[in-house]
Amino acid sequence: MTTTTPRASHLDPEAGLIRVYDPADGTHLADLPLQQPLDVTECAAGLRAAQPEWERIGVTGRIEWLARYRQWIVDNTDRLIALGAREGGRVRNEPMLETTLLVELLDYYSHRAPKLLAPRHIRPRSPLVLGKKLIEYRYPHPLVGVIGAWNFPMLLTIGDALPALFAGAAVLLKPSEVTPLAVRELVRGWREIGAPPVLAASYGGGEVGAAVVDEADFVQFTGSVATGKRVLERAAATITPVSLELGGKDPCLVLAGANLERAANCAVYGGFSNNGQVCMGFERVYVEDSVYDRFVELVVAKVAALRSGTDDRSDVGALTFPPQLDTVRGARA
Repeated sequence: MTTTTPRASHLDPEAGLIRVYDPADGTHLADLPLQQPLDVTECAAGLRAAQPEWERIGVTGRIEWLARYRQWIVDNTDRLIALGAREGGRVRNEPMLETTLLVELLDYYSHRAPKLLAPRHIRPRSPLVLGKKLIEYRYPHPLVGVIGAWNFPMLLTIGDALPALFAGAAVLLKPSEVTPLAVRELVRGWREIGAPPVLAASYGGGEVGAAVVDEADFVQFTGSVATGKRVLERAAATITPVSLELGGKDPCLVLAGANLERAANCAVYGGFSNNGQVCMGFERVYVEDSVYDRFVELVVAKVAALRSGTDDRSDVGALTFPPQLDTVRGARA
C-alpha cells in the first residue's frame, strides 16, 4: 500500500491567486482571486447599503426570495455535489448530505421564521414594571460575518448564513481557502436568481478572515480552537458578539446490552465519515469488557471492507490537505 501526500489548495500571493486542486489526484480545478482586507471593506460597504431594504421587505418577502434560492439549490444539486466532492477529495455522499441539509434548513426557517421573529409579549415579573405592557421586538445585526470550515464548506458557510438572511441581516462569507469552490457557486446562485445583494463572499487567508471580523456586527466562526481564540481576541476590540463552533474530542460508549452489529456500524461511520474529518467524529471508543472482543472483531471486519477512492462505489475518499495527514500520523505515533 502506498501513501500519497494530498496536494493542497494554496495561496499564491505573487500571482494574487488561490489555486485549488483535487487532493485525490492533484488535478488543478480552478484559480480564484486572492483578496485583501481592503476588498473586504469594500464588499462589506456594499452589503450594508443593501441591508436596510432587505430588512424592510419583512419576513414574508425574505421567505419568497429564499424559496427561490431553495429551488436553485435543488436544480443545481448535481453540480454542487460534484464540486464539493472534487475540491475536498470526498465521496459523493458527503457533499450530498450538505445540499440535503441546506434544503431542510430552508424549509425549517421558512415555516418557523414568522413565529420566531414576531413581536413577543412578556409577562411582567418585577414589581417595578407591574401593570406595564412589555413587548420584545427582534432586529437583525445589519452585517453578519460567517467564517466557514473546509471540511463541510457548504453547510458551515451557507448553512450558517441562512438564519441571518431570514432575520433580515446581510451576510459576508469567508469560506476556507482550501475548499472555496462550492461556496462560490452557491453565492453565484444567489445572484443568478436576482436576489437582493445581501449575500457575498471574500476569498483569502487569515488576513481576510480578520478583516471580516473587523467589519461584521456579529461573527459566526467554525474551525479550530486555536483560530477560534484569535477570532475572540480580535472581536473583543470592538465588542463584537461571536458564536464559535470548534473541534471536539468525542467518545463512543458501547455497553454490554447494546446491539453490537449496530454499534460497530455506528463506530465505523463515526470514525470514517467524511474521511474522518468531522468535528463530531468519534475520537475514541469505550467498550464494556464482556463484549469487547466481539465488538473489536466486528469493527475490524467492517473497516477492512471499506473501499477507498472517489468513485460512486467508494466509502472513504482522500484527506483534504497535508496538515490532515500530519494529524493522522501524529495520532498513530
